Amino acid sequence: YFHDPNGIRLELTTNLVSSWKEREDQAASDVREWIRLKQQTARTGDSSAAIEWIRQRRGGHKPDDQPL
Repeated sequence: YFHDPNGIRLELTTNLVSSWKEREDQAASDVREWIRLKQQTARTGDSSAAIEWIRQRRGGHKPDDQPL
């Protein structure tokens, strides 16, 4: 994440799996689950389920200098 010269927060992402375009069903499922977890966090104030969900999906792709 970073801010552009106008102060707008931006995010850069990149695919880690070359076949990512072939996974539409998984992407839709992941978005639905992420929305559910964010709503749960908003209701309860507990983000542990969302954090664990991210950890599980990152697998071995976490850069060494990025603690989770």
